[in-house]
Amino acid sequence: MFKKFVLSPSPANFIKPERITEVIVSGMEAYFHILSLIVKPVNLGLTLLVLMLSEIERWLTNGTVASIS
Repeated sequence: MFKKFVLSPSPANFIKPERITEVIVSGMEAYFHILSLIVKPVNLGLTLLVLMLSEIERWLTNGTVASIS
């Protein structure tokens, strides 16, 4: 059974970190914080930078680069 949740575009939905959306898919429940669903470009850029720096460090120390597969 699938349930569709529609969030109104009101800013009030996006400023309350305690607000939780319930998603039910195939009888399994998963809970997501509303704020975790919003990806800000700044956070994405910092995450990418940290991943790149960790790979450069691994390459310089071990001589290997981790592959994602």
